[in-house]
Amino acid sequence: MTAGKRRKPQGTHTPDRRDAAMVMLAEGNTVAATARALKMRENTIRDWRDSPAGQKHLSTARQARAEHVAGAAKRARAVLDEAAVRAAQVLVDGLDAKAPNVRVRAAREVLGRVGVPMLTESRVTVADDGADLSRLSLDELKLLDELNRKARGETS
Repeated sequence: MTAGKRRKPQGTHTPDRRDAAMVMLAEGNTVAATARALKMRENTIRDWRDSPAGQKHLSTARQARAEHVAGAAKRARAVLDEAAVRAAQVLVDGLDAKAPNVRVRAAREVLGRVGVPMLTESRVTVADDGADLSRLSLDELKLLDELNRKARGETS
């Protein structure tokens, strides 16, 4: 084909399509995915993207996308901040529940959220020889438990 006999665009290379392609690329879509979605050739999308006008348009689209995401994140944080107050109140209300297990669970949650360390239970199995285990520290009880498990062939 000679330069004077080039085909005219058939409606697919409109400014609206170019804008849509740039928005899709700004959202992180690949050239191939953008071309498939718009039913266009990848080379056309690539040419648009790589042109000076395309680079400017893509930069603007990326900035608009970043502002939109930042705004959405800000709104989401505000909703979660408000919900956190309600969630905390639910935990506190659990302290007044009628069921003891609900009150204990709520108390553990509240204490855990404010950083109060929780004691862990250490079970020690020894022969009933009258030994007073209350004289042992928590670390000593853990060690005794570990030694008993090892003597019984259990893994910890």
